[in-house]
Amino acid sequence: MRSALPTSADADPGAFAVGGGPQPPDLRPYVPRLLLDWQERGSVAPVQEVDGTLVFIDLSGFTAMSERLARAGRVGAEEVADVIGSTFTDLLGVAYAMGGSLLKFGGDALLLLFQGTGHAARGTHAAFQMRRTLNSIGRIKTSRGTVRLRMSAGVHSAKFHFFIAGRSHQELVVTGPEVSMAVSMEAAAAGGEIVISPTTAAALGKSCWMEDGDRLLLREDPHVRAAAVAPLADRLAAEAGRFVPAAIRRHVAGGGSEPEHRQVTVAFIHFDGVDHVIASRGAAELADRLDRLVTSVQQAVAEHDLCFLGTDVDHDGGKIIVLAGAPQASENDDERMLRALEQIRGCDAGLDLLDGDFQAAVADPSSNAWAELNALLRAEVSQATGMLVAQLEIDPAEALVRLRAHAYATGRSATDVARDILDRRLELEPD
Repeated sequence: MRSALPTSADADPGAFAVGGGPQPPDLRPYVPRLLLDWQERGSVAPVQEVDGTLVFIDLSGFTAMSERLARAGRVGAEEVADVIGSTFTDLLGVAYAMGGSLLKFGGDALLLLFQGTGHAARGTHAAFQMRRTLNSIGRIKTSRGTVRLRMSAGVHSAKFHFFIAGRSHQELVVTGPEVSMAVSMEAAAAGGEIVISPTTAAALGKSCWMEDGDRLLLREDPHVRAAAVAPLADRLAAEAGRFVPAAIRRHVAGGGSEPEHRQVTVAFIHFDGVDHVIASRGAAELADRLDRLVTSVQQAVAEHDLCFLGTDVDHDGGKIIVLAGAPQASENDDERMLRALEQIRGCDAGLDLLDGDFQAAVADPSSNAWAELNALLRAEVSQATGMLVAQLEIDPAEALVRLRAHAYATGRSATDVARDILDRRLELEPD
C-alpha cells in the first residue's frame, strides 16, 4: 500500500516539465483549486476526507447545437467553442463568487465543491443563481438556428472522499458513497430542476425547499453573501503540471491549436464497486486500488501514444476517459485504442471494469457491443458469465448480476469470483 505520493522532486528529472525550458506555461487554469490549495499547504495525500457540498450540474442542448454546427466545418467548430466558452464563463463566475471550486468539467456538465462555513447554503445559492443566469442567456442564436439550453442540478452535503492516483500525472478521482448520493440527486432532477439531499435540506431553512414525492426540490434562493477567495501563490504556476495529463501538458506547451471538428476515438473505462470497498476494507485500500488502475491506464496510454483526458464521476464508481486523435491528430486511432484497452483489461487493480455498452449487448446480441464489452471487461468475467448462462439457464444480464452480487456479498472482486467459477471451485445455486 502506498505511504506517500511521488512529488516533482521524487520523479525523473523533467517528469512534470513542459516545453523543456526554464519557464513552463502556467497550468493553474487546468487544475482544480482544491489541488492547488493542497499543494500550497504541502498536504497532497493519496486519500483525504473533505467536508463540504457537491453541486453536480448538467446542461442539455449543447449536443444538438454541436451536431448542427459540425456541418459548417472549422467555422462551426469556432462557433461551438465560443458558445461553450461564454456560457460556462458566466455560470462559473456565479459559482466562484460563492467560493466554489470546479472539480470536473465534462463538456456539458460541471462538478463543483463548496467548503467552509455555510457551504450548503452557498452551494445551493450558486445552483439557484446559475439556473437564473442560464434562463437569461440560454436562448442562443447560431448560424444554424436557435438553441435552448436548460440546466438540471443535484446538491449533496457530506464528508466526501477524494483520491490522488497515478504516476505520469496525479489524477484527482472523486468517488465513494457520498459522491454516489450527489450523482443520484442530479439523476433525479429533470430539466430546470435542482434536487437537494436530506443533509443539504437540513442545513437550509424549510422555506427554501419542498417535497415532491421522494425528492426534495429547491424552490427559493437561500440568500447568502459572496465568499472571499485568497489568490493563489505565483510559485504554483510551475508546480501545477504534476496534476495535468502528459498529452495536455505537451499540447499547451506547443501553443495549443485552433478549434476544429475532427474524427477521434474515445474510450470510457468504467470502474465500479468502490462503495463496498470503502465500507468493507476502508478508504486507504480503495486509494491503493485506484492508484494501480490509473497507473496501468497511464502506462497503456503512453505506450500506444494516446491521451489520458481525465476522470469523471458515476454512481458507485467512475470513468476514465482516453482519447486517440486529440489533442494532436494521429493515424490508426482505432487500432491503437484497442491495443491499449487489451492491455488495460489485464490490470489486476481489484476493481470491476464494465463498459457502458453492456446493456446494448444484452438488448441486441448480434450487435458489435459485445466486442466493446470484452475490450474492457476481464476475459475471465466474460467466460464465467457464459458458464452461468449455461448452468443456470438465465440470460447474460442476470448471469453477470449474479456474479457481481456474489462478489459484493463476499467482499471480493468480480475477477476473483470468475476465476473460481472457471476453475469449478465455486458453484452458484439457481434461485
